[in-house]
Amino acid sequence: MNKSVPAGVKPGPYLSERNIPLFTQEVDAFKRPIVTMENYCKWYGVYILHPDGSVEGVDPGLMADIQSQDNGCLFGDHNYHPRLLNKLAKRINGAVDSIALEVVTGRWVAEIMDGDLGLHGNID
Repeated sequence: MNKSVPAGVKPGPYLSERNIPLFTQEVDAFKRPIVTMENYCKWYGVYILHPDGSVEGVDPGLMADIQSQDNGCLFGDHNYHPRLLNKLAKRINGAVDSIALEVVTGRWVAEIMDGDLGLHGNID
């Protein structure tokens, strides 16, 4: 999984408190905190993978604070808007894992927007 782990970095696999693997598994990402998600069908939280390899669940109060400063809906029914992950990453001076961002975006469109991109109806 991890090819080489820098000194002082906890080696993976990187797991949530529910013992579910996170999308982020590469030590190359450890230049700054990485916002990521569980590789799972239903989400109960957002995670930060720190440069030392430690995993932190994001405080729901912080998520609510970010939501209150936004003009749109950023989470609902076990889904998170990609904008929420980007705003969280900016707040912690981090980055969003690219795979997590793609999956979050896809699920938001499929499950919250019912597949409607506002083009010409639903995606078949």
